[in-house]
Amino acid sequence: MKIKAIYLLLLILLILVACEDSPDEHDFQFKGETENWSVTITGVYSPRGEDVYENADATFTYKGEEDIRSIVISTYTTGNRAKVSKEFDHLSSKETVESNYGNYRFWLLNEQGHDILVDFKWREGERNTKQEETVKLDFEEL
Repeated sequence: MKIKAIYLLLLILLILVACEDSPDEHDFQFKGETENWSVTITGVYSPRGEDVYENADATFTYKGEEDIRSIVISTYTTGNRAKVSKEFDHLSSKETVESNYGNYRFWLLNEQGHDILVDFKWREGERNTKQEETVKLDFEEL
């Protein structure tokens, strides 16, 4: 009987310690706009002890009038964080592209003072005109 009580007490203690060590999740959003693009990145940052899990969904909306023949969208931060680039072959006027980022660490990098940037490099219209724009995203905790 005493052994069961000790095990029960240890189990309760372990649960309490585990709850104390797990910080809250943080919902976040980054937004920005250029003449031709609107960007929203929404995600959840979940620290789990030494590990961190973050899942973020990005929406890139093309506001231009010309159809895009090809585009490269690169997401990166100041401070030499590696770029993540996505390529798309065709995009119609006013079309939206969605993408997912797993463990990119948007939340943590923002907390460390890094800016989140998105580069757009595309070719549009009948003349295949090369275009480029960069947007700095603004942070918002949800």
